[in-house]
Amino acid sequence: RPPPDSGGGPGLSSSDLLQKRARMGLVHLAVQALCSALLIYMLWCDFQIPLLYKEAFLGKGLYLTHQTEWILAIYFFLGFAASVKRELMRGKPWSRLDRFVHWGSVMAGGFGLFLTIMFYALVWPNPSFHETVIKPHEEQGVPMTYYFHVIHAPSIFLVLLEAFVKQPQLIHSNVGSAASYFQYFAAFGAWYVFVLRYNYYKTGGYPYPFMTEFKAWWHHWVFYIFCFGFIWFLGCVYRAFLLVVQGKPRSARGVEKLRTKNGYNLRSDNIQGRGVAQGRKGSNL
Repeated sequence: RPPPDSGGGPGLSSSDLLQKRARMGLVHLAVQALCSALLIYMLWCDFQIPLLYKEAFLGKGLYLTHQTEWILAIYFFLGFAASVKRELMRGKPWSRLDRFVHWGSVMAGGFGLFLTIMFYALVWPNPSFHETVIKPHEEQGVPMTYYFHVIHAPSIFLVLLEAFVKQPQLIHSNVGSAASYFQYFAAFGAWYVFVLRYNYYKTGGYPYPFMTEFKAWWHHWVFYIFCFGFIWFLGCVYRAFLLVVQGKPRSARGVEKLRTKNGYNLRSDNIQGRGVAQGRKGSNL
């Protein structure tokens, strides 16, 4: 019996499906490598910028930009490690790591969108930022404009690019509801509020100059709630985008049946031993 429609076109054989999925796996690996390399370069550029707030007890770690870069760098590195294991080492995928990375894509997406949007919406258009930060350092030979663009611009494009190469079944089986991510964004927000308040207790200052203009205690809390509520909202937007890009899961059709309990394991040597049995099952492929 001819193989059923598997979503890749009529008459597409199981071997063609495997080759197609193997190519997509290598594309995923290349995208993860690109994202990881760019995040390393972004962090390097960040470290080239002189510390603007000398008294910060965490140094650059006090800045939300720096913490976001580390979150994205760790996320993309874990995705790259999972892809290497799955595509190049010809072994069983790290199913837990794969599931965690696909679940965490919503978190990474929220932070990636936030990093770019907030910088170009609030910081870069501010004339005082150019007068007090950019201009003095560039007069000293530090290419601040270049560094700030490299640090803030790529993240939105990286998380959007990665959405197109995710594994659909793992996305639909591991991405939670929008509300389920709120507690994790809130936990990060609580951590960052603690860092800011403790820094103020130790140094009497804030990492962002505009925070000194807050006259009442509740001004700070409105700012905190807005920032981390906005990150969660962007995570929800990214989640919706991710699900639309990946489409509906096709668990009862074609290649989805080749998925093992450990996740996608589409190496030909894992499939050949089952080829005859699958061929006999026909529509159960």
